[in-house]
Amino acid sequence: MRGTGVRAEEYARLRVEDVAITPRTGVVRLFGKGDQVRTVPIAPPAHECLTTWLEDRAELPALPKKAVLAERVGDGLVGRQAAARSPSTA
Repeated sequence: MRGTGVRAEEYARLRVEDVAITPRTGVVRLFGKGDQVRTVPIAPPAHECLTTWLEDRAELPALPKKAVLAERVGDGLVGRQAAARSPSTA
């Protein structure tokens, strides 16, 4: 997600329960190298995009419920897959 310093692998591992969004702000809990946990704020463009995506994906029954970014089958994406499929503003 642009403006947050999130690595592609962290983005790929992002779960719905790791995202805390309010109407004006938001943070994500990330699991990085060596499973180190860090919490970063969501930049305004990414906030809007992520909020819309989470609302839309809730209506898509074919997606796994845990992963923020997911394929139709399986769990989440991995590393570069997530970076390649992320919206340009995120």
